[in-house]
Amino acid sequence: MLTKKTKKLRKFLDELSVFLEKHPQFRKVTSKKSEQAVQTEIRPIIISFLEKHFREAGYVDYVAKANNGFYWEGQEGGHTVRRKQIFASRNYPDFII
Repeated sequence: MLTKKTKKLRKFLDELSVFLEKHPQFRKVTSKKSEQAVQTEIRPIIISFLEKHFREAGYVDYVAKANNGFYWEGQEGGHTVRRKQIFASRNYPDFII
């Protein structure tokens, strides 16, 4: 039996997947793009999804919540130090939500 958190997480991930795949700016063929170029293209789409998600959840400042809750590999800033403590130098995901 799935726990409540697991159900919510699966729903969130399913909705994110559908949002990405149906987004008009989502590039389906990326074989000639670098990983950094793909991340640069996909980041605003994910941020857009997070803004929608947090707005529907009732957050007043859903834009700030979306931007504070999203981190990607190589991002410099407030999460850099924490990333080094949590993840091995070669073993961490490209995106963290």
